[in-house]
Amino acid sequence: SKTNTICKKCAQNVKLYGTPKPCQYCNIIAAFIGTKCQRCTNSEKKYGLPLACEQCKQRCAFDRKDDSKKKV
Repeated sequence: SKTNTICKKCAQNVKLYGTPKPCQYCNIIAAFIGTKCQRCTNSEKKYGLPLACEQCKQRCAFDRKDDSKKKV
């Protein structure tokens, strides 16, 4: 039989919202509410619409400007 390993957070979300769908931006199966995962939802609010990633060509690259350099 097939066994699935699932973290506590995802298990809780499955109980609350049902099986997740692929995120419309990053394609990770983590869109519990609506069409976007939590990371992409938050990034879209903070940075605007995503751009096409130069490597994978998906529209999941958020322009963070200089945010990544501020954390040092």
